Amino acid sequence: QFGDEDAASRFINTTLIECTVPDNIPSGNMSMSLMLGDMPISIGPPLSFTLVELFISSILPSFGDTNGGTPVTVMVSSKQAELVSHCVFGDEVVPASMIDSRTIQCTTPPMQEAGPKLVGLSVNGDDFSMSSQTFEFTHPAFFSALTPANGPELGGTIITISGSNFVNSSDLACYFGDVKTKGEWMNSEEVSCVTPA
Repeated sequence: QFGDEDAASRFINTTLIECTVPDNIPSGNMSMSLMLGDMPISIGPPLSFTLVELFISSILPSFGDTNGGTPVTVMVSSKQAELVSHCVFGDEVVPASMIDSRTIQCTTPPMQEAGPKLVGLSVNGDDFSMSSQTFEFTHPAFFSALTPANGPELGGTIITISGSNFVNSSDLACYFGDVKTKGEWMNSEEVSCVTPA
């Protein structure tokens, strides 16, 4: 019984019973007891269970290559990020670390194939709250040419980077040393940027 709600249970052996959390219980901490008919039979320390509602509001960045290793910031709409222990990308489970009460970070695992994977969170590493947010795994980008290769120090030169596996994303950017400028996706083999001053 979770709070006042009866739950389905399954006898496994004399030291183990499996209970299924009811669908209609509210989130938060609640007492838990074992019942035989209408009589509680729990003895020993009090049992409690915490039901956590986890909703992912955004992830950033939303793509990375199939080699894995991309740090992903996950924004959680409820103030329970400190309870999150794991993230899942598709079927691959990775540890999570808390940044603040609404933000966690996970590092993407390697993937065999490119494509979008649903992202989910867990407080125990086994049960996952899946979201509609996806992370796009892409083949690693390859750079082959940059034209023009020089321009005035005042900036404003439009350059074209050629290669393969470029991803069409609003997060696309070019770095000139430590200076970041917005990138414009032209196709999977070309990206353009404007040089900074």
